[in-house]
Amino acid sequence: MASSWRPRAGSHLGAYTNLPQLDEEALNHASPPAASDSHIARDHTSLSAPAVYIGSSPTPEDLLFLPRVSDALPWGAFLVAIVELCERFAYYGLSGPFQNYMANSAHDANGLPGALGLSQSRATALSNFFQAWCYVTPIAGAVVADQYLGRPSRSINVGSVSAIATTLLELHIGFWSAYLLPLIMFCVGYAVLVAGKDRYIIKPPQGGVIGRCFRALWIAARNGFDVDAARPSAPLNSTRRLPWDDAFISELKTALRACKVFLFFPIYWLTYSQMMNNFISQAGQMQLHSLPNDILPNIDPLTIILLVPLMDRLIYPFLRTRLHLAFTPATRITLGFLIASLAMLYASILQHFIYTSPPCFSLPSACPAALIPGTNGQFAPNRIHIAWQAPAYVLIALSEILASITGLEIAYAQAPASMKSFIMSLFLLTSAGGSALGILHSTVLAAKLPD
Repeated sequence: MASSWRPRAGSHLGAYTNLPQLDEEALNHASPPAASDSHIARDHTSLSAPAVYIGSSPTPEDLLFLPRVSDALPWGAFLVAIVELCERFAYYGLSGPFQNYMANSAHDANGLPGALGLSQSRATALSNFFQAWCYVTPIAGAVVADQYLGRPSRSINVGSVSAIATTLLELHIGFWSAYLLPLIMFCVGYAVLVAGKDRYIIKPPQGGVIGRCFRALWIAARNGFDVDAARPSAPLNSTRRLPWDDAFISELKTALRACKVFLFFPIYWLTYSQMMNNFISQAGQMQLHSLPNDILPNIDPLTIILLVPLMDRLIYPFLRTRLHLAFTPATRITLGFLIASLAMLYASILQHFIYTSPPCFSLPSACPAALIPGTNGQFAPNRIHIAWQAPAYVLIALSEILASITGLEIAYAQAPASMKSFIMSLFLLTSAGGSALGILHSTVLAAKLPD
């Protein structure tokens, strides 16, 4: 469809003028053939007036290619950002040392930090359970907020780099200090949340939208997954009273159509979660050069912090306005999935090189040749530098920008106003689903492969 978004002159026209209106106005103000100098001057003034645009509103094509202009943020948004920073600091700072804490023993033969000694596969399953729990429980909070408390506006932050601090504390001081720091930051976030409560824009409770959505879906599932069966006007509901109207079901169908892409996200989250568990164990088989084996996952948030402004300010606008490429959300998500697959391929190839490196080859840190003289039974890792892991984290970060952030955009922007909490809940459930697949994956591997 050709766009009608074109500048035109004429101070007498409105901000947006359609083509018939422009023609009519031009005819009404047409000058006679013998025009005076003053009339020419008036025409010249008209031509230098502010530009107007054909079309009463931008077309869908225009919305794809027009530049995005950001608005100013209220102070309340900055307070919410601080709270979010503290919460993310606590989450990533807490989960960063988990794999070492659970997989390795207190006196690990490889010299790695540890406590429980559960082995890699069991630690991976538990870390996936933790992530699933973290993404299921907010749904209960969303139900309470929608029905009783209302929802504040949200924001993003850089708190995910907190694992840099906690992994260094874990290595040089101990796990107690690594977990104390997230606790302190969480308390700071809670204090800021309470202190700034009068500055937040609280959306009024919507009367249990999430609960009604899941109840409607349950009715649909019992009737051949036909969502229209949940309409109050449906014949099967003639004898019972439902707490919604037909318009609610229409909005629910619109929201579900916008979320079809979510069906593919559990597989993506399964690959994404590898950097929080198996990548850390893989690093323990490599030469660390005095670095913690669980510090490299911080490459992911650092890459995101650097690339998001670059993508948002330069790359996406260049694609839209210069190359006229409609880099749609579906395209971005698909590309993000492909890049995540490349990260897993790279990690697999790297593991092959670890298994072909001396001194222990396919049994890292478990052969007499790796025993370090003068130590109490400590083994050296295979001779391959930990820096070779970095490209995998960069690829995952790039995939997160394209897939995860775009998924959040779809979840919040394309859903009807009354369904935003429900759509966000579905998106969170995809992450929990990926963690559930991770638990299954580690359990199967634990049964079939030596740890």
